[in-house]
Amino acid sequence: MSSIQISSDVLLTNEGAFVHNIAWIPPIDESWKLNFFAHFKPAYTSSSTDMFSCACILRDQIGFFQAACAKPLKLCDDFLVAELKALKKGLKLALKEAVDYLEIEGNVEILCNFLAGNFALFPFSAKAIAKRCFDLMLYFRGINVRQAQFLIMLLESSLLKPSIQKNPAIGKRK
Repeated sequence: MSSIQISSDVLLTNEGAFVHNIAWIPPIDESWKLNFFAHFKPAYTSSSTDMFSCACILRDQIGFFQAACAKPLKLCDDFLVAELKALKKGLKLALKEAVDYLEIEGNVEILCNFLAGNFALFPFSAKAIAKRCFDLMLYFRGINVRQAQFLIMLLESSLLKPSIQKNPAIGKRK
């Protein structure tokens, strides 16, 4: 069956059906790619508490896994802060790997505010970590921002949920 690519998200098959294409999109040029996201698990009983977790994945320019981290956030009660902690951890991993050019894929609204240096839109609880993430971004020679596709982030998040619950940190692959 042949297909025609009509966008990065949709394929048109010769049967006429549209199919959502879930695939890793390689970064441009020689950039490495950082995906980051947060996860929220609400409390289901009065004795349990809400749980936030964050994760990030760093891949090189051809898609090979280089490093990742997934961990529960014990002292976190805000989704934006959880996302920012995931981004901060990913930026630190990229700096540790001596990455010069980085493509970041995550919550585009957060990233646009970073690139504009506009921290006024952040709630007080997120301003300090937002500023720290912005400062970390300045260490790279170049940064490209790509909006994360919701289904891909959902898939990665569901794949990492067991890791988050069993192991607070996934170490670097040697």
